[in-house]
Amino acid sequence: MPITKKEKQILDSHREILWIKRQIEQIEQEETANREAHKYVIPDDATEEHVQESIRDTKAKIDELKSEYDMLCQFNRSKEALAKSVSHQHFTLEALYPKISDHDAMEIKRATEEQINTRDEHIVQFMKTLKLLNKKKTELTEVQQKIMRQHEKNKDISSKVDALRSNRQTQHANPEATELLQA
Repeated sequence: MPITKKEKQILDSHREILWIKRQIEQIEQEETANREAHKYVIPDDATEEHVQESIRDTKAKIDELKSEYDMLCQFNRSKEALAKSVSHQHFTLEALYPKISDHDAMEIKRATEEQINTRDEHIVQFMKTLKLLNKKKTELTEVQQKIMRQHEKNKDISSKVDALRSNRQTQHANPEATELLQA
């Protein structure tokens, strides 16, 4: 999540406060070192061995302070690198995922409306086709009913013809039946 300008300002103020605290600590350490330096004034009755031991103790103390200083410097570098990374993250996110502009929003809206209009046209065409299909189904049903009635008529005529043939065989001389059979 990118940091806002206000958060960045607060972070910068916090860094400045920490820097001022470090400066104060450094001044206090210098004053303490000056006070301690007066403690190390070599007395007149000191021997060479006593002086060498004081030098070794002082060198050990200096080495210890140097290692602490190195650790603090490394810690501060890490914090600064982290702060820089957080700052860069904001710009990276903005570059990778820009906010949608009005032009982009209008383009998306226009494309959506086009798709909706196309969908509506297809629905109208589908409804017309469905209406035509229903009309054709009705016509087909009517034609099938006519065909069934015609089959029934044909069946009746066929049964009459068969009846007349059988009558003809029984009455060879019926002139009306003969005419019907010939027709």
